[in-house]
Amino acid sequence: MSSGIKIILMKRIIILLFFCPCFVMAQDILIQVPEVNFIEKRSNLHQIGSKQWTIDSVLTKNSYSLSNLLRQFGPIYVKEYGALSSSFFRGSTASHTQLLWNGIPLNSLSTGQADLSIFPTNIFSDVKLNAGGNSTLFGSGAIGGSIELNNTIETNLKYDGIINYTSGDFGLISKSFFYQINNNKSNLNFHFSKSESENDFEYINTGLPENTVEIQEHAYKSSFQYLMNYTRRKDKFSSGFNLWVSNNFREVPVGMLSSNPMAVQWDDAIRTKFFFNRYLTNYSLKLTHAFLTENFEYQSNTISSHLHTKYHFSSLNINRNFKKLVTYFGLNFQNRSVYSNYYSEIANENLLACFISLKHQLNRFTTTASLRKEIHPVYSVPLLYSYGHNFSVSSNLIWKLQISKNFRAPSFNDLYWLGDGAMGNTDLLPELALNSETTLEYKRVSFTLFSNMVDNMIYWQPNSESVWVPQNLKQVWSRGSELKYNYKNEIDKVNLISQFSYAYTISKINNSDIENDNSFDKQLAYVPIHKASCLINLDFNKWKFSLINSLNGKVFTTSDESSDLASYFISDLIINYQLNFHSASIDIKINNLLNKSYQVYEWFPMPGRHLITSFNFKF
Repeated sequence: MSSGIKIILMKRIIILLFFCPCFVMAQDILIQVPEVNFIEKRSNLHQIGSKQWTIDSVLTKNSYSLSNLLRQFGPIYVKEYGALSSSFFRGSTASHTQLLWNGIPLNSLSTGQADLSIFPTNIFSDVKLNAGGNSTLFGSGAIGGSIELNNTIETNLKYDGIINYTSGDFGLISKSFFYQINNNKSNLNFHFSKSESENDFEYINTGLPENTVEIQEHAYKSSFQYLMNYTRRKDKFSSGFNLWVSNNFREVPVGMLSSNPMAVQWDDAIRTKFFFNRYLTNYSLKLTHAFLTENFEYQSNTISSHLHTKYHFSSLNINRNFKKLVTYFGLNFQNRSVYSNYYSEIANENLLACFISLKHQLNRFTTTASLRKEIHPVYSVPLLYSYGHNFSVSSNLIWKLQISKNFRAPSFNDLYWLGDGAMGNTDLLPELALNSETTLEYKRVSFTLFSNMVDNMIYWQPNSESVWVPQNLKQVWSRGSELKYNYKNEIDKVNLISQFSYAYTISKINNSDIENDNSFDKQLAYVPIHKASCLINLDFNKWKFSLINSLNGKVFTTSDESSDLASYFISDLIINYQLNFHSASIDIKINNLLNKSYQVYEWFPMPGRHLITSFNFKF
């Protein structure tokens, strides 16, 4: 080995030891693998007939959590309070939005939901929002839509690493380090980040007659993220693995009208993915195995909850290209187990699923059709299907259509919970949905009409012995429209980019087996009828200005529409300046620029105007 190579290797080892000692001390890493583009990805089928948003990197790199990002931009309404942040996509419930990390489901096995507040966004290459039903592609839960968190390795980077330091109001401090190693056949990168915040902002307590100004207490939170991405390519093979270790802690604040129970919560997870891909001229074979484990603990004066989950996900995908026809075939096997001190025994289930998809292109018409069948020991899942097409009416006008049947499986809590006056029900049926949407895209504008009818909605209510039991009791019909507009122009060396979205959503109980149900024909709680957002980027010389405006319409906080939260308009400003040395930059972000006092969830205040400053150094 030459002395030059030895020096380079020694330099990289010193960087690893100095900036990320945990890398060599523990198994705290995440990994992601890039896709080789010989054969297109199956997830691209979603783009046929339906809508997809790729969120601007300005937002993903300057948002400290996924919930914060989605509140700023896009059609999803985020409900955040205390110990949980959940999403409402196209008027559906939180369990109808599926969260995916590199194609692996992340929704909790116990609740069926995903807590968006514990997922930082600056560690992902991109964040995509898929509207509409996606069960034939992604399985249970993808009724309202899905969120994709992706990590890819970029081989043409002009730098090896990035150091970031962020500080802000309310005790916010964040540090992160990124480093990447590239050669002709393999690529490795890793990311370490640590963040903490006292979260002790002032707010007006509207629950008191005097509207007293108070400071939020017992709201400290911290997060450690360790990620690694590795891929190796040789001839027509590629292989690699992904590893993501996440440690989260928070003190759980209470609402304006509650006394402080001094609750705390830990959420620690290890997520791994291994893959092997074989590529030929018109053929690809992909093998994947993922293992995820999570430890969750919640402690308060009255509750002590412990949860440990293990999730194995193995899949085989075969892709075959013909002249104008692309075929996809896949099998996946899942083993899911949960230990909870509120279950009578360890819940353990095996699930087998198979799917087939066809994509055909003829002149200006592209169509896709998919079938999926799942076999489960507890509940019966019917045959699922989807059909979509894109028709290029002209060079500037495209008509899209999608129809699909989707489902959401009962969660482990729905099936096996036992304790605290509640009991699960193993006789539950999956929630079934019939989704349809149509879109017209003209140049930079798209307009969509959608409908989502959900049957067998799971509803918890007390039985004759006053024990709460879940049953399939309701039908919900969500429908509405969405408008999306993109604009890009350059005026006197000033680049202008603008993205606008608007969603109009009606989501009501259409049928109910509950006698005298006062929620019948009422808008679902925390589903805004109106939601709009607008991102404006101005880029010239070394300066970049980004203004993010979001409007959330009024929401009802009760099922009978007897109580509501007022609409609110929030503006955030990001200023970026590129320094003269080593690709360094400074970011200044002013959140809630207009210092608006508002609530996303009733009696839980949100912070007013606050400042966040970041320094980035590339080397």
